[in-house]
Amino acid sequence: MLASQFLMLTEAAGKTDGNSTFLKPLMSPAYQIVRADGSRETPSTYTAPNLSSYEVFGAIATEPDPDVLVVRYYVASNETLHGKQLNTSRRPRLTVFARGAVEGDEGGANASWKLVSHAGFNEPMVLECDRGDDDPSTPPQGPAAALGVRVIREWMAAVRDGRQLDTINNEIQVQFANGSGFARRKEIAPIKPMPIDGYTRLIATRSGRLLVLSYYATSRVATRGRPHLTVFLEDGGPLAGNWSM
Repeated sequence: MLASQFLMLTEAAGKTDGNSTFLKPLMSPAYQIVRADGSRETPSTYTAPNLSSYEVFGAIATEPDPDVLVVRYYVASNETLHGKQLNTSRRPRLTVFARGAVEGDEGGANASWKLVSHAGFNEPMVLECDRGDDDPSTPPQGPAAALGVRVIREWMAAVRDGRQLDTINNEIQVQFANGSGFARRKEIAPIKPMPIDGYTRLIATRSGRLLVLSYYATSRVATRGRPHLTVFLEDGGPLAGNWSM
């Protein structure tokens, strides 16, 4: 299972020098990770946690494309990150893997699976206040910033106008910090999403037909913004002419 292999390599990285020596070859150029405390990392800045034990529960996998795998699962772990002990109870995670041309690798079916994105909801044992975005004036960043801005603005407009189902892939997965999550369009269809009023600190990366956006989203219940991580697939969808969530 790819999620278990990811954790195994994370454990190995944390037991050595804490950098991405073990994981970097498996990271897509577009890879982004967003943690429960709002911190974000790319392959060049990645720091592995010190992971001494873990157990995976309830994995659900969907395939938006034959070469894209979205896995939502729970992990109970004993880990520290930047000197902070993280919660040892079962906490949700959501990881996207891809291979071949869809990820920019022409190796075809024989290409290795790459990490495209990872959202970890394992917060520190000592909770800190939700401070929101400390620097909302930061302009969009990343090699795909212009495309990212266009996609997220069109997606926000679709949600506002009640057209959100037109923008999602049938095999979409969504995970929330409170533990609830949904797999596939049919589970999401009855749910009315909360409109996002705006976004700040957008980081946009792209590899092949995959676009990864991390950002702070503001809404009526999160006026200072909360971290989000969203992956879009170039599959003929309506966003920016060819993308879907």
